[in-house]
Amino acid sequence: MILAEDLAIMDWNSNMRLAKENGIEQGIEKGQDKIIELNKWLFAQNRDADVRKATEDPEFLKSLLQEYSEEHPSESKAPQE
Repeated sequence: MILAEDLAIMDWNSNMRLAKENGIEQGIEKGQDKIIELNKWLFAQNRDADVRKATEDPEFLKSLLQEYSEEHPSESKAPQE
């Protein structure tokens, strides 16, 4: 027999799983947005070769993201809700 406490635990577990899935989706979307903004910035500076290199070298991509965040500090901060 399922007790009220068991139902509450099952409900809590379900809510936690959904929150985790939503957080992962939001993180992926935020990462994609960062890459898009980085690429726009690089293309505007005629740095097409850097875009290509970043697709093959994760460390280079990290350095570009760091460079972008230094050039655009207000855009690299998470929005306040």
